[in-house]
Parts: sequence; C-alpha cells; structure tokens
Amino acid sequence: MSEEELLRSSGLIKNPPISKVFREIGYADELGSGMRNTNKYTKLYSGGTPVFIEDNIFEIVIPMENVAGLQVGPKETDKKTNKETADRIIEIMRTRPKISVNEIAKILGISVGGVRYHINKMKKTGLIEHTGSTKKG
Repeated sequence: MSEEELLRSSGLIKNPPISKVFREIGYADELGSGMRNTNKYTKLYSGGTPVFIEDNIFEIVIPMENVAGLQVGPKETDKKTNKETADRIIEIMRTRPKISVNEIAKILGISVGGVRYHINKMKKTGLIEHTGSTKKG
C-alpha cells in the first residue's frame, strides 16, 4: 500500500488530488519531515534537543535558554547614538542653515547616506521641515 493510499484510508488527507499536486510541485513536505526538521533546526539554532511528547495531544518542547535572552532590533546604545547624531545635525543646521549634506557628513564623520537617513527620519516625525528649492532648500 502506497503512502497516499495509507493516508487516504486513514482519513488524514482531506483532498487527495490537491495534496498530490502540492507534493508534485514541492510545496508539501514528505510525511514525517516536520519532526525531522524540528529536530535538525532546534539543534542548529538553540543548541538544545527538542522533546517530543506523544499522548492524547502531541507536544513538542523546544529549549530556548540560549537564544531567549537575545535582543531583536536595535540596541539601546544604537538608539542613543541615533538620537545624539540627530541632535548634532539639528545643531549644525541651526548654526549654518544653508549647509549641504556633504558638509554635515564631513563634520560628523559619517556617510552622506547616514546624514540623509537622519534628515529623512526627522522630516517624517515633523522635527524639521524642508523649505526653499529642492537644491538649495
């Protein structure tokens, strides 16, 4: 008996023709690969071994001790540095309103793209606004 016949007879596949199409085009994994992948990737990413508990309800316990403390997104020091850079750009623009982005970048020792990033962010938040022509504003 093939795997598909076995699944069809057990009632696990609700729509065998559609299931077959998804398997053929590679959008469905083979039966049991989820457990294999869970085992493989848990070891790879958290360094632990998952625990599979088979009872009335099937459970998987994935250890996350090693990765649970990792921070996602910018660090507090990065946020502080960004605010300091933005404050310095505003101060420079107050003292020299017609200063160019290139000059600001040289003064701060950061890239022109970095200065533009901060200026665009400040424009979006309403902290600064562009007045004058596109080139000399």
